[in-house]
Amino acid sequence: MRRCFYGVLILIILFSTQFGFGQEILTLEQCIEISLKNNSQLKNAEWTQKIAQSGVKASYAGILPSLNARASGGKYHQGDVENLRDIPVEYSIDTLGTPVFDLEGKNLIGWGAQIGAPTKYEQRLVIQPEFDRDSYSFSLDLNQNIFDGGRWWNRIRQAKAEYRAALHTHESSRQLVIRTVKEAYYNLLKQLNLKKVYEEALNSSEEQHKRTESMYEIGSVAKADVLKAKVSVGEARSYLINQNNIVIAARYELNFVMGRDPKTPVQIQESEIVLQAIELSDAELEQAIVNNPVMQSLEEGLNSAEFGLKMAKGSFWPSFGIGGTYSRFNPEASRIYKSLDKNYYWQFGASVQFNIFNGFQDKANLEIKQKESFIAKENYLEQKRQLKSDVTNAYLELKALKEITEINKENLGSAEEDLRMAQERYRVGAGTLLDILDAQVSVTTARGTLVRAKYDAVIAKAKLEYYMGILEN
Repeated sequence: MRRCFYGVLILIILFSTQFGFGQEILTLEQCIEISLKNNSQLKNAEWTQKIAQSGVKASYAGILPSLNARASGGKYHQGDVENLRDIPVEYSIDTLGTPVFDLEGKNLIGWGAQIGAPTKYEQRLVIQPEFDRDSYSFSLDLNQNIFDGGRWWNRIRQAKAEYRAALHTHESSRQLVIRTVKEAYYNLLKQLNLKKVYEEALNSSEEQHKRTESMYEIGSVAKADVLKAKVSVGEARSYLINQNNIVIAARYELNFVMGRDPKTPVQIQESEIVLQAIELSDAELEQAIVNNPVMQSLEEGLNSAEFGLKMAKGSFWPSFGIGGTYSRFNPEASRIYKSLDKNYYWQFGASVQFNIFNGFQDKANLEIKQKESFIAKENYLEQKRQLKSDVTNAYLELKALKEITEINKENLGSAEEDLRMAQERYRVGAGTLLDILDAQVSVTTARGTLVRAKYDAVIAKAKLEYYMGILEN
């Protein structure tokens, strides 16, 4: 009895796992939230933003004073040194001599000879004995940049432009994640609904096959009709098998964009689709350029390149600065921190530096920055043209899909009515099985086209909102 209970329990668990029972049904908002937490590109964009923020802080180093402290201590040892030197051995005698006084230094008692300049030298070996010497020092250096051709303030402006560009890049990455999740989410819904369409087509084909067999058994139709109906069932089953694989791939894709293992079981909630009328004026097209974070990032990149060019021009100007040094030194370490009125020196002054020639480095750097500015401008203009094209194409695609959706709603009604009439004619012997099969194909096609148009329109709407920079959760 117990074995039977455990066996049933295992079967229930396997059945629930296989068919998704007990799994959390995720909404679109939940899928977006998961993806925003797990997406690697968005995480990298956040780190890039923080790096740019630190770059702004570092850019102020060009104008803030710098203060450096240095302390050193050591021992110097020199061994015996042997040198050949010229040593004086004979001197001239000063005949005038020098006065000699008594012990009290008052009375002159005579004149003594005085040695004059050397008159003869000999080269002899001189030995300097080894010795040890200690050395300790401490110093403070203060320097302040006054003017460097505008490089320091343009560096600050450039760093701030790079930080704003990083902010826009992060926002662009965030919106791209949302767009990608929406596309994967609605694509999975599309494939699931197409699966329902093919399941209905298979059911319809199987029912028709059964009806045809029943009619064959009573002699109302030929054997050929039974075979045709059976072929129709096989084709419908093949379409369903292929669609099942497409659904699995769509689930894998949604898991992937959410940063999860592709094979993670996932169930999603059907969402209501409302396609509102939309118009795109020239003013809205221009506003899309203003709102698009990619364009905003490129615009800040263009500003950064302009500031870099100004910095390169600043290298041709002289630079001015002031600075001072206070230093203490002594062979004894304790005297570095005592007797502060001794064993020290300080200096203070101003400096002017003007680069006259450095191997054309400044000239080459200026040319490089000019070309980088040209590249940034062309990239901005190219992206502007591309964005206008993308917005226009996405708008036209959305508008066309909306019209196709409305048309196929009517087509589906007509196809279903045509199928009903064909089945009725066949039942009373006034029609052929081929008419029914054609009508079934028309119904399946109309249903599939309607599903595709409806969800493709939502995907196109997300794409349009992304290009316009207004895509939200």
